Amino acid sequence: MTTLMQDFFSPEWAAVDGQYVTTQFGATITFQSKNATYIDLHFEKDYPKLQLIWRRDDQTQWQNLTTQRKIVRLPLTNQDLHQYTLMVQTFDRDYFDFWHNPVTLTAIETDGSLLPVHSTKMPITFVGDSITVGESIRLDGHHPELAYPFLVAQALGRPLVNISYGGTGLTPFAPYQVPAPIEALWQVAYEVERPRVRTDMVIVNYGTNDANYGATEQNFSFGLRMYLLELVKRFHEAKIIILVPFNGCFKNIFEQEMKRFSNITLISTADWQISPNQVHPNEDEHRRAATFILEELKGLK
Repeated sequence: MTTLMQDFFSPEWAAVDGQYVTTQFGATITFQSKNATYIDLHFEKDYPKLQLIWRRDDQTQWQNLTTQRKIVRLPLTNQDLHQYTLMVQTFDRDYFDFWHNPVTLTAIETDGSLLPVHSTKMPITFVGDSITVGESIRLDGHHPELAYPFLVAQALGRPLVNISYGGTGLTPFAPYQVPAPIEALWQVAYEVERPRVRTDMVIVNYGTNDANYGATEQNFSFGLRMYLLELVKRFHEAKIIILVPFNGCFKNIFEQEMKRFSNITLISTADWQISPNQVHPNEDEHRRAATFILEELKGLK
């Protein structure tokens, strides 16, 4: 059986001419399988630098999936009804090239039955840079499956929407502007519309790259204001939460700008014990951030 159902794909994927494309580390494909001995993912081309991971619902550890060929096979050793999640863990590729040439999946093939997994809970959305997407969590590279957005969504039992790209920021001082943060709100790849998903909560973490690459408070104030206007436009039905960057940069600017937006909540991260000595938090610090976010969300109900 060959199938490609929209319900299998997280919102970081978009349908284009019957195929599905993504540029997002952490994008997932989730389904239930029964009486299947394999699942084949048919890609548009070979992606030798693409790293996929997968996990079954009765397992705690993620496993690597070899992606050296155009058709990637996931062997299934248990034919009982189980839920499977496949994730784009990382793709060693230039950001500009990735945005303009996304990973493209053309078909899913199996010898059994695949069923979509539906959640009764509203998705939670996270937006940000490489910290939010889970880059450099461990010495061996990027791990969106260990990043605080995934941990928070998992703890809440809610689907995750992640709009996060490394090196980006709210001013031209951030080292990478492809995609620009406002562009990423509306597109999932170059000139590919991002799927509209109803969400009631959006958690944002920007500012680290702007500060690290020389943006002044005036630069950031203007960039933040323009971004928040677009964010409210994109998620006008959701509660928006802004995290002060873990290194505390632009705290005063965030506090000033929040006065303009009655529907946005600012959360201080000063007591979260995230080390300022490196840009990217490690695995323990991501777990700590997730714990603090969950506590803050309890107080917002």
